[in-house]
Amino acid sequence: MGLLRNSTGELRSQTLAVLITLSAALFVAGCGKGNQLGYVQHDEELHSTDGTVLVDGKPARNATIILHRSGSATVTGIVPDDPSKILPNPQGDCDENGYFQLYTYMPYDGAPAGDYLVTISWSDPEGRNRDGENYPELLPRNYQSPQKSELKATILLGENHLEIPEIKLTSGRQ
Repeated sequence: MGLLRNSTGELRSQTLAVLITLSAALFVAGCGKGNQLGYVQHDEELHSTDGTVLVDGKPARNATIILHRSGSATVTGIVPDDPSKILPNPQGDCDENGYFQLYTYMPYDGAPAGDYLVTISWSDPEGRNRDGENYPELLPRNYQSPQKSELKATILLGENHLEIPEIKLTSGRQ
């Protein structure tokens, strides 16, 4: 039968859409090891970790905290040749009280033991910045960069509660 082409010999948009969808499905199906529920299988021992993020004494509602593994590509800028060696960074999303629980592979599964550089991103879903872009960042830029953030965390075996220092924005944005 062949691919569907128009009168000039170009692929029809429906055929192209089907090919893109099939390619994406095959790519996703081939990525990582997983089970029938879609969870990624891994060999890391994870430890329950939670904490709270406060900015000027108030909860950082909807902030995202990411723990960057020491030596990871997000810290060093060096991407390993073997993609299977790239491990996900634990992260968590703050609720209305600024409380978060970290996850690495699936919701609330915790984080591997080790030392981390911590970044926090907090945007205002109700606002726009002066350039008209949605969701402006509310924290100074150094908090989003593992190379510039001064926040660090150590995850130990067992349950962990991270003591994130309160962020004070006394002089506004930096």
